[in-house]
Amino acid sequence: MEQKREEARERAEAARVARAADAAAVRAAKAEAAAAARAKARAEIEQVDQRNVIPWLLELGFRIEQARRAAEYCADMIETPLEQRVRAALAYLHRARASSGRETGAATHAAYST
Repeated sequence: MEQKREEARERAEAARVARAADAAAVRAAKAEAAAAARAKARAEIEQVDQRNVIPWLLELGFRIEQARRAAEYCADMIETPLEQRVRAALAYLHRARASSGRETGAATHAAYST
């Protein structure tokens, strides 16, 4: 009788160890999946940032409103390399400035030199 109780205890202990190992495996799998999801999200964010012209225009000294308008202008240029999108944004901003009635640097210089 005592032997049966001892065997039952051993089986119960083995079952607890197995459940603990399964739980640890599940936790490890969840942690691995979460890490993969974070890495994927980070990569997507970096990819979006690399495609965005706004930070580059801000770095060049444009105001946020100007940078946003230029980014909207370039929004459909998804497959175009970043350098070309920045150039297109700069061209857009130059045309917008010229058509808004502001004088260019040369015109301003000519106006003050007379």
